[in-house]
Amino acid sequence: MKYRYTQKENDLFYVCSLIEYINRNSNLSKKEIIELFKDKGLKKLFYLADVYHCENIEKVLEELSLKYHFEIVKKEKKESDPTFYDMGKVYFKLIKYKSKKHHQSYFDSFKTIYKSPFTRYLDNYNANMMLSNIPYLYYSYLNKKPLEY
Repeated sequence: MKYRYTQKENDLFYVCSLIEYINRNSNLSKKEIIELFKDKGLKKLFYLADVYHCENIEKVLEELSLKYHFEIVKKEKKESDPTFYDMGKVYFKLIKYKSKKHHQSYFDSFKTIYKSPFTRYLDNYNANMMLSNIPYLYYSYLNKKPLEY
């Protein structure tokens, strides 16, 4: 049976969605989350992604908040906001695209994209940047701001 995504790609998608979920349920920016978990913690997230995705994401959030000492804060969600899986998919596709273009591992592309100031544009849901095609997002990422049409 041929699957749409490899196991590594599924793990990447899950971790991107988890980072989005942590961001929405804490006072941490995505860059702060990446820095808090450090390489060792992030690699462990990737390693355990296939296990974590079977768990309730709330439970995973609680476990991680205890381990990494961050506070869970329930923020008000607008009905028009994309789901954390929707945003996870945008980051997943951008990371995959960057990895291919730069001949980089998913992990290295993951870290550089999440540490980039460009994420503030992607995370502005009112701007609808997440709806743009991936090559446009990639070249905007390289430019550190959205490209002009």
